[in-house]
Amino acid sequence: MKKKPWLILKKPNFSKKLILHLIWKRCTSPKLVASSCLSRAIITKIVCDICRFPSNLNIGMTKNKNGIKVPHAWVSDPIKGLCITPGLENKGIFIINI
Repeated sequence: MKKKPWLILKKPNFSKKLILHLIWKRCTSPKLVASSCLSRAIITKIVCDICRFPSNLNIGMTKNKNGIKVPHAWVSDPIKGLCITPGLENKGIFIINI
């Protein structure tokens, strides 16, 4: 069984739509220069767990226009299949789902 210590926190009373909108807006902000996709994906996964939203942490790889392999991490909704944070969107190789 996976242990998630943050699940002892009380579920917030905000709507799922509002929380997912704020996550998407924050993760796509150009001001996040020092934030990596992995750190954003981990925090988003924790927020989704606290809010009791189903989510998958995905790790994959793609090639940039120079042919260099670039790793990427994102969070998706397992029910609808939509990306909660920006993902590869069928442009790369899916590696693992946590």
